[in-house]
Amino acid sequence: MAIKKHDLDNWTPVDPSNPLKSLAHEINENLTDLDNRITSLGGVAGKGFASGYVDAGQFVTLDNLKFTVTTGGQRGLSCATVSGTATLSISATYGLAGGNGGYATGWPGVTYTTTPSGSWFGWSFPNAGDGSVYLINDYTNQRVYRVTLLIGYAYTKNFISIERLH
Repeated sequence: MAIKKHDLDNWTPVDPSNPLKSLAHEINENLTDLDNRITSLGGVAGKGFASGYVDAGQFVTLDNLKFTVTTGGQRGLSCATVSGTATLSISATYGLAGGNGGYATGWPGVTYTTTPSGSWFGWSFPNAGDGSVYLINDYTNQRVYRVTLLIGYAYTKNFISIERLH
């Protein structure tokens, strides 16, 4: 049951002995209702989303794909599966201090396993603030993702965002 602004003056706690617990319960119900509405409209909550600030070697995971920043060599985005394999084709762009560019894989793509890959396309991002965006067609699971990477200082607190678009 959603609380409307005009209802707050007449709001009665479910548990009068603990009004904060009652308010938390009402807020949780409202958030659940909002999430259900977004899902039914096909919003981000309905499609899928995961993000985080992670150090190199720590993963952000959505569905059967997980991403991190490589811990050595060419420093960039690495991909692995949670289980099994996935065949992906990728189109990507990047921006870094001193330049920008892009690349794409063609059909039939590349097959990834639970072993983390090297940096995609051999790209290396040496500076905090360098970034890249990847559009990924997962042929195995018939899904499409967008992954955004922003490099953090000394490869700590790198931002990785994964969005399922289809």
